[in-house]
Amino acid sequence: MERPNQHVFRKSILEAYKSKCLVTGVNLETVLEAAHIKPVKYNGSDQIFNGICMRADIHTLFDSNHLKIHPNGKVVLSEDANTKENYISLPRTINIPQFVDREQLDWRFKYY
Repeated sequence: MERPNQHVFRKSILEAYKSKCLVTGVNLETVLEAAHIKPVKYNGSDQIFNGICMRADIHTLFDSNHLKIHPNGKVVLSEDANTKENYISLPRTINIPQFVDREQLDWRFKYY
């Protein structure tokens, strides 16, 4: 079920990231989503400091813990995702924008 302000969150995240997936660099808006770093169910906000622009499949990996992002930009894949047939070609480090809350990333990396 979509939350009432989800479209506003998505629009602000796509604008903040210039409609580009943080992990893959894909810039096709129809496949981009706004991922919460700290989920709303854990009191995460709909503000840009708590969001990442991600391609839909990367967002699914992120939400299912097959892809984690360390506050220093290191990308960590699960054993299943890190195979030749799957996502082995993803970058192992990314540049995280200054506006992203590193504490939220640290929380997600450690506890989610």
